Amino acid sequence: YLETDTRTARERAKLFHLAWDVACSAFGGRQQLYERFFQGDILRNAVVLTNLYDAQPLMERVRQFLAGFLVATGNNGVVTFPRESPRRRTPDSS
Repeated sequence: YLETDTRTARERAKLFHLAWDVACSAFGGRQQLYERFFQGDILRNAVVLTNLYDAQPLMERVRQFLAGFLVATGNNGVVTFPRESPRRRTPDSS
């Protein structure tokens, strides 16, 4: 019942055994732990990657995005109104 039109039963059984080994067996669990901790402490690696990443281009994009909003003070605080966006369509445009 494992045989299909593209694979034999033996090939599918091998594939299912491999999937079990990777996902559910003790081997899979050990492999997952190895992959997780091989390069060192997770928090240290996160700090190192954060410090290596150049955030300036992203920060500039955020600043440009925020510059696209006008801020008006309402009765209960700050209300934002979006400026005209080139992506926004008017009813008479196609």
